[in-house]
Formats: sequence, C-alpha cells, structure tokens
Amino acid sequence: MGRVKDLTGQKFGRLIALEPTAKRSSSSIIWKCKCECGNEVEVSQRGLAAGTVNSCGCLSVENCKKISKNNIIDIKNKRFGKLVALEETEMRYQHSVVWRCICDCGNEIEVSQQRLSMGNVKSCGCAKSETSASHTKSWTIDDVNITKLLKNNESPKSDSKTGVRGVTQTKNGKYRSQIKFQKKTYNLGMFSDLNEAGEAYKKARNIFRNDFIDQHEEIKQLIQIK
Repeated sequence: MGRVKDLTGQKFGRLIALEPTAKRSSSSIIWKCKCECGNEVEVSQRGLAAGTVNSCGCLSVENCKKISKNNIIDIKNKRFGKLVALEETEMRYQHSVVWRCICDCGNEIEVSQQRLSMGNVKSCGCAKSETSASHTKSWTIDDVNITKLLKNNESPKSDSKTGVRGVTQTKNGKYRSQIKFQKKTYNLGMFSDLNEAGEAYKKARNIFRNDFIDQHEEIKQLIQIK
C-alpha cells in the first residue's frame, strides 16, 4: 500500500485535499477533495502530486465552453442517418459541440457534432447492428480501445503461464500483478497467493475503467444504448 502523506489542507489546482479514504488505486491513496466550485471528488495521491487532476472536472467543461461561437457550424435540422439535429447543448466533447438529436423512431439522444459529421453515430441505437458496426471500427479515446474497455474481458491472454489475467510468476515463486492503461504500466505489487494477485488486478482494472467511463459522456451514452 502507498504511504499516507499528509496532504490535508493542501491545494492542487482547484482542489483542496480534505482527508484520505480507505480506497486505493494502484497502491496510491485516494483522497477526498473539495473543488472551488463546491463539488467533492475522490482523487489518487499520485494524481494530485503529478498535477494530472486539478479540478472535479469543471475546469475541462469551462475550457470547452470557451470555444468561439463563430466556430460552431450550424447543423440544426440537418439529417445524419436516422438522426436529425434539433439544437446544440452546453456540453462539449473533445472541443466538439454536443447536439440534441431526434431519431426516426422517436427517441432523442445527445451526440457530438464530430461523430455526427464522421458518420460514427447514425441512430439512437434502434438500428443495433448499424450502431455496433460504427463503434467497433477502432474507436479509441485517449489511447484506450473503447471496444475492449466495454467488453471488460477477464480471460487471461493466450500466452499466460499463470492462467490469471494481469499476473505473472517470478523466479522466486511469487506473483507479480500489473496493469497497463493508456500506454502506461502500473505495478500493483508482489503476492505469495495467486488469487490475491488476481484480485489486485481486477480491483485496479475496475477503478481505471469506471473512472475513465465517468469522464467520457459518450461512452456512458453508448452503455445506455446497449
């Protein structure tokens, strides 16, 4: 486990560390923090120290909203497959305007202008086969393969000698648990028990997966469609 360094009262961007929790992310302490906007959020000690997280998410939203109105292409009432764009929302996804759209089947959905223009989303999901096809074509966000992320596969790789995903055995007989996420490898620790090493991997994978999904609105929409 990571050593608890007292960050209480320290400020990291817009966040003020309130107290450590019992949670861990890749052996890093998870801190309860309060943002300047009033929201509370839990952030790893590593993320705070590295400066990779400096708000509850409000900063990213504000930056997106700073996009000049002149740069927004009006697609109101335009058709994209089974979808017709009704109105732009205040949401932004990767600096792209998110539009409220209506499908031919009557359902409404919010989709980024970029994905509409690229033809990646053509319905609310009622055309299930069509939606599945559009999302399996190397859909990658921030170095994460979204198709694999949503499958959440627990099966070990074909060349695994332990039969447990994310776990390898060292020469001294112990088990090393590791996880790779966004092109970075995180060491989760050495274990005498294979099951404990496997559980460490599963816990870390779920934390990374859930945190990533929470930060990307379009992935949450896709989960709802399915």
